[in-house]
Parts: sequence; C-alpha cells; structure tokens
Amino acid sequence: MNVDEHNIKPPMAKRKRHMVSIHGQKWNDSYYYMRDKENQDVIDYLNQENEYTSKIMKDTENLQSDLFKEMKNRINETDQTVPTKEGNYYYYSRTEKGKNYSIYCRKFETMEAKEEILLDMNKISDGKKYSRLGGLDINSDHDLMAYSIDETGAEVYTIYVKDLKSGKTLDYNIENTGGRVLFSPNKNLYYNTIDDIKRSYRIFQHSIRSSDPDLLIYEEENKEFGVGAFLSSDKKFLFIESYGRESSVIKYIDLEGPTNSVITFNHQKDQVEFDIDHHGGYFYFITSDNAINFRFCRTKVGKNDTENWVELVPTNTTRRLKSIKLFESFGVLEYRENGISGIRIFNLDTFSDHSIKFHDDVYVVGLGANPNFKTNLLRVRYSSPVTPSTVYDYDIETKMLLEKKKEIINKYNKDDFVVNREYALARDGEKIPLTIVSKKENQGTSPLLLYGYGSYGITIEPNFNSKIISLLERGIVFVIAHIRGGAMLGKKWYHDGKLLKKKNTFYDFIDSAKFLIQNGYTSSEKLAIQGGSAGGLLMGAVTNIEPQLFKSVVAQVPFVDVINTMLDDSIPLTTFEYLEWGNPNNLEYFEYMMSYSPYDQVGINSKYYPNMLVMAGLNDPRVHYWEPAKWVAKLRKIKKDNNVLLLKTNMSAGHGGSSGRYDYLKEVAFVYSFLIKTIL
Repeated sequence: MNVDEHNIKPPMAKRKRHMVSIHGQKWNDSYYYMRDKENQDVIDYLNQENEYTSKIMKDTENLQSDLFKEMKNRINETDQTVPTKEGNYYYYSRTEKGKNYSIYCRKFETMEAKEEILLDMNKISDGKKYSRLGGLDINSDHDLMAYSIDETGAEVYTIYVKDLKSGKTLDYNIENTGGRVLFSPNKNLYYNTIDDIKRSYRIFQHSIRSSDPDLLIYEEENKEFGVGAFLSSDKKFLFIESYGRESSVIKYIDLEGPTNSVITFNHQKDQVEFDIDHHGGYFYFITSDNAINFRFCRTKVGKNDTENWVELVPTNTTRRLKSIKLFESFGVLEYRENGISGIRIFNLDTFSDHSIKFHDDVYVVGLGANPNFKTNLLRVRYSSPVTPSTVYDYDIETKMLLEKKKEIINKYNKDDFVVNREYALARDGEKIPLTIVSKKENQGTSPLLLYGYGSYGITIEPNFNSKIISLLERGIVFVIAHIRGGAMLGKKWYHDGKLLKKKNTFYDFIDSAKFLIQNGYTSSEKLAIQGGSAGGLLMGAVTNIEPQLFKSVVAQVPFVDVINTMLDDSIPLTTFEYLEWGNPNNLEYFEYMMSYSPYDQVGINSKYYPNMLVMAGLNDPRVHYWEPAKWVAKLRKIKKDNNVLLLKTNMSAGHGGSSGRYDYLKEVAFVYSFLIKTIL
C-alpha cells in the first residue's frame, strides 16, 4: 500500500517558529501552535487530514461495511445483563437492537414483575454527538438515583439526582465532577470534583433535598495525587483514598459515629499502596509496605500503626495480590500468579482458604457485581481468548460454580481456534509472555497483528474479544505481548519498564516481534502492530527504532510528544505522570526521555516508515489531539518513503473514541480495514 496508487497529495501542515529552551539546549518546535484549537489553521489541518484519510480509504468502504455487519451480527443486539438483587429489587441493564446505548432497569421482588426503567441512555444522548455515563448509584431506601454524564469526551461529568417515586429529576445538578457518585446508608451523596488540570482533588458530601451548602469532606493539595471515595463492604465506613503512582493514603469516616471526623489510617510513603475493607471491628487490607507484590494484613479499628498489624498472608515473588473484598462470613482476595488471574476465598474465623479452579491454560477471572454483604454466593466473570465472557455464581459452601449467563456469539465455534502461551527471549535474558490466538488451520507464516501497551502496571488481559474474530477468520493471527511496564508478572515486571528503564518496554516489544518472525508465525511483510495511549507511545518508539520490522502500524490516541507534555504542568495529568516517565526538569530524566520521545526522534534513525494509521480525539483530556497531529505533520515533512500515513481525528470525542456501541464498531471496522488492506 503506497500513496502512488492513489495519486492523492497529502496535506502539509504549516510550520511556525517556536523556540523551546531547557538545560542549555534550544530547538524549534515548528508545530507547537497546534495546541490552540481556537486557531482556524489547526482545525483546517485536522479536517484536511480527515478528508485525505477518507479518500485513501475509500476503496475499503465495502470492506468496512462488511466488517461492521459481521461484528454487529455476531452479538445479540437485544440483550440483558444478569440481574443483581439489592433489597427488594432486581437491578439490570439491557440493550435494544438498533439503539446505541444501555437502558438501566429494575423489577420489584421477582423478575416476572413489571419493569421500571430508571435511566435510558438513548434518551439522554438524543441530539448529542457524545454521551457517556460516568457513575450510577441507588440509595439504601431505593427511592433516589444519582448518575453522572459526560457530553463531550473531556471526562468532565455533571451529576443528576432522580426521585424514583415520582420519576422526576430533581431541579439541580452538580457540575465539574470526576463522575463518581456514592450514596452512604445515612442518605448522603458523596462525589468528587476536579481542578483546572482535571485532577480529582475534593470529596464533597451532599444532603438530598437540603438547602445547606455541600460539605467539603477532604481536599488533596498535593498535585501529584488524586482523591476518591468508597464504602466498606458492610457500609459502616467511608474510605477516602489519596492516590499517586504507586502510593496511596487511606483515611476514613465512621458512618455510625457521632461526627464526620476524618481519621488517617496510614501516612504517605513512596511505592506503598493499600486496598482496605472492614469487618467486625477490624480493618483488613493488602499493602505493598515491605512487600513488592503485596501482603494481606488486619488490625483493630483505631490501632492503625504498623506494630499492630497482623500479617495473614505474606508476600510472594510469583503471586501479586490485587484487591480485597469482605462479606459477612468470608473474604475474597483477587490475585495474579505466574501471569494468570485468580480468586482466593478465605474463612474470616480460621483463615483457611481455597482458590476457584478453572481448567484453561490461559484465562481471565475477576469479581462481578457483589453488592450484598450477607450472602454465600460470589459472582465472578470468566473468559479466555476463545471462551466468551461467562458470569457465574460461586457457592462458598459447596464450592460449585453455577453458570448464570454465557455471552452468545452467533456463528462462532471456539473449537475452530487455538490459544498458545509462548515466551519470547528479551535481549537481557528475561522471558516475555505472549498470548497467541489463531485459527487452527493456520499453517506457515501468516499475517499477524501484535498488540502492546506496557505502562502504568496495567496488564492487558487475554479476554475474549468478539471483534477479533473478523481478523482470525481471515487468517490473521492475533498476539498480545505482555511486555515490561505492565504487571503481568508482578510489580517488578512493572518497575523494570518505567522511568529510567522505560526502554525495556520498547525492546521487549521488538524482541517479541523478532521471536514471532524467527519462529515462523509471520514475516516483516505481514506484521502489523497496534497500541493506544501509552501503547501509542510504544508504537511511535518502536517504529523509530526499527521501522523496517513492521509492515503497518495503528497508533490510537498516542502519547508521542513526551518532552513538551511533561514540561507543561498546566496540562491535565502531567504532574501525575512524573513517577511514571520522570520529570524532564531533571537533566538525567530529560536526556533519557528525549532519547525515546517519538515526536522528537522522528527521522533520527531512519527516514523510512511503515504504513501508519494514527487516531486522535479532539476533546481528549489525557492525550491531547495535538500530540498525534504534530507527530503526523513532522513525519510527513521528514519521511522519504511512499507508504501511507493517515491521521483520523474524531472531532466530537475524547480518549475512548465514540460513545455509542454502533459508532464504536464502525471505528473498529475502519481500523481492521486498514490492517487488512496493508497486510493481507
């Protein structure tokens, strides 16, 4: 695929002088002006790129339509979630054929009762280009519902409260929030607000139907930290968590106490995190304090100092504890061991325990909705790359799994596909897990899509993805590289791919690609790669380092202008990111970050690049549209090859793309069309 086939001239962005100076170095950032979306030149350029992309991809319109229909027809368009019993009501959501959004409902006492629609997101979104639900909660009397809506993709939410008896929304709303809504048993509503850099920094208490001003419960002044709130499982405590990168501080309010006093559980320490719950006068918690993969402890309420902690489960080099949740008669630990997720059940009296057993070699299991404290049933979700998502209720006493619902995938037979776990050898000797999914009949070198992320300790789970079937059916192999910077193999795996070890992430991905080529899975002429956000940084870095290794690249909302973004602390999340990438105001970090920043390294190693599709969202608050726009503009100016370079900006969305499910499927169809066009 090359531009000569189309005889269409790509747009060339204007260049304007803007000098950047730091650490005694100066350089001209010719595309700095693109940060100003009030500048008509910027909007014109984005529209020109969109028009160019449409022209280049015009010959795939039938393919896009076919892919969209395939993906749409594979799912049940009219569907319903497994109901959850809370109080006297069964709560669930459902979708209807032809409608983009979910409908949230309940029924009284039995699922045969008359349905009550609580919130129809199709009506909320009517006439809007974008609409996303942030949070939704029902109070303990089941007569009030709070929910939050983002109408731009900028992740700024407005909270509304609905009277479920009258069916009317109360005549006020709460603006400029982070989207979380939380009712406490004492009927107060808690929510978080955001500051000018969109950092969640305040927790407020709102009294329904009261004219009193909302009460500020807590404010986080450290700009490298955000703040959130959650209830203990028994709903006796409100926990307030101040969180940074690998650091958290827990405070709490006794909701049964006489005051709203905020009490500190722990003080801030670098690389020390907590997850906490309450049961019977004890706090149970997991912590990375002196335990890189976390340990499980408890202490009496009020006896918060470390000398009072009783360790229940020590840390383990191969097993990382992820979360804790307590019920009246048992507790649950989520964990990951040797790269596989698991759920561990323990008795709160004897601390005897067991794990839920599954039989696939590669799978994902996690907790589902479990709002009830008094229960012997634990709702879990399970899937694998070839097993559709399945909801189970696990009986704690009988240790039996009761299937509640299995995602129905039309015209799909899991026996036609195979999953392998391979390990690529990194250049420093580490073994990189690869999840490989293909059609059983695939033989020899095949077209292959290699996906990666590798940042923030986020693990890309090998979940079932019905959309990928459209690639697998066409003979394309799908591979996830679980590279360092993620936490597939624990916290050390994450630490070895961040800050001054960030290049391990890029080298792991390159070494994974070479492993797949050397072992006959694919060839450079058939190899496509994909990543988004921090995974887009990965795409930019590896194509600068070894562009000849890949046939095509999909970089979605890519974080590529690393230096400029991290030097500007007025940009949302920048101060949060110092502990992930480093602070370039420090010379050592500046030099290291500059050495891999995709935007700054364009053309340094090579002026020849693969086919590239770059995607952006105009309202994206996490990776601003100007990062991919500047990157593409610079690539156009410098590169010498005839491979296609496309920039597609969604002019009414943010970081997550389109909010409607059909619109989202069309975006996926567009991406898959590009991949099929370039590697098949």
